[in-house]
Formats: sequence, structure tokens, C-alpha cells
Amino acid sequence: MVDFFKFFRRRKDAPSNFFKFFRRDPDDSSKGPLSRPASPIDIEYLKTAGYPDEVLIFFEKGEPRVQIDAAGVRFGPISDMREENEDAFPGIVAARVGYLNIATTLYGDAYCVDVNSTGVAGQRPVFLVGHEEVDEDAGPEEVRKGAKRVCESFQEFLDRFSARSLPNGFYDSE
Repeated sequence: MVDFFKFFRRRKDAPSNFFKFFRRDPDDSSKGPLSRPASPIDIEYLKTAGYPDEVLIFFEKGEPRVQIDAAGVRFGPISDMREENEDAFPGIVAARVGYLNIATTLYGDAYCVDVNSTGVAGQRPVFLVGHEEVDEDAGPEEVRKGAKRVCESFQEFLDRFSARSLPNGFYDSE
């Protein structure tokens, strides 16, 4: 895992464009860039799972090569998202009701795009699903009660991730 802000301590400018970070690995420049366009197989997974266009476009441009930690929020490759949706809790329960994983927290909570509703300008809102708020047999209503809306769009999620202003746990969210 890469500390997202280790890179920025050496720079004056915080990222106005999220991809500035992905130009090189702060720990070892011989490893190359921290992102690459997602593979066609991974993009097909996102489409089949039902991820919205704004998420597809982001990952077509550049998928994180490694998991990145920014103040306790972990954002990484599509393989991490898929694992959360299919094999991890609470992601597996959330995915059943249309909350698709985009990141996790240090404490095991899941950031998810709600594919069943729209927010600002038709964008899909992002919710934080608490791992202590839902159980493995949770139905749609229980999952909704165990989720807090934290961003109006995926773009807002990326901006707040870059600014380190996302809650790093369910109980830290507003």
C-alpha cells in the first residue's frame, strides 16, 4: 500500500487533477507510474456489475496499480473492488442492493456508489456502509439504514479523497 500523501510532501501543489498523483511511484520511481488504463476484462466487469459511466471513464483513463491509503480510506485497483463486492463483508451484502464498492476504510467499512439513485447533475451518490450496521443476512432496508450518504458524486469522492476529507469510519461520518 502506498501512502497517498508521501508524494505530496515534496510538492507545493495539491492535486487539482487526481491523476497527477499517479504519474510515478513515490517509493521507487523504477516501478513506473502508479496507474495504467484498466484492462478490457476489468472494464467489462465494471459494466456487467452495473457501475455508472463516471466510474467507467475514470478507470479507463487510469486504474490505481496499488492500493492507496489517504487518511484511513483505501482506494485501489478494480480487483479490490470486485473482491469487496463478491467476497468481503459488508460489500457483498451492499452489492446485492445496488451499492457497489469503490473503496474501504481502515475499520472495514465500505464506500459504495449507489447505482439505484441519482444525485447532483444525474451523478450517482456515494454512501459509506458500516460493517457493524448490517449483518450478513441483511435485506435492502437494513442495508439502507446502515449506510450514510457522504458524497453527491464519484467526482466529489475523488476530490475529497485527494483532500483527505473523507471519514475513515462509519461513526466518523457527518
